[in-house]
Amino acid sequence: TVLGNLGRLLTSKGHYDEALIVLRRSADMTLASFGKGHHEYAIKLTNLAMALVGCGRDAEAETCFQEVIKIDEKCFGSKHLEVGQDLWNLGAFFVRSEKYLDAEGFLRRSSNIFKQSLGKEHPRTQEILAIIEKLKAVRAFEALNSRAGEK
Repeated sequence: TVLGNLGRLLTSKGHYDEALIVLRRSADMTLASFGKGHHEYAIKLTNLAMALVGCGRDAEAETCFQEVIKIDEKCFGSKHLEVGQDLWNLGAFFVRSEKYLDAEGFLRRSSNIFKQSLGKEHPRTQEILAIIEKLKAVRAFEALNSRAGEK
């Protein structure tokens, strides 16, 4: 839709407050047209979540990302690529929020879906697996630092 495109453009340009107004309107219109359980509504919520992240409204963004996963799991099933992308989005959000353990769980689920659908050698699968390895290293480093601080 035109509103959705405008909202994504505003988000990409860093105009988050304006984007939120447009994206909320777009989501409301889609909700009225299709209902809460429709994939089109999930798309609008994803766009809204991205703008919320830009505004630093992480709690609201997380709620949107979680809702998108629930909607798409009902629409497509838990092993669909669309759900894999949704899990990736939430995992990336948790990485940004430095919630590495949460991120790793969602990214693992995402990587499993991508592996099953696209194969282990697919670039997207490889990207997710590489991020998971980096998260493991960060968590190991943090554990060492916390133990060193206890001494």
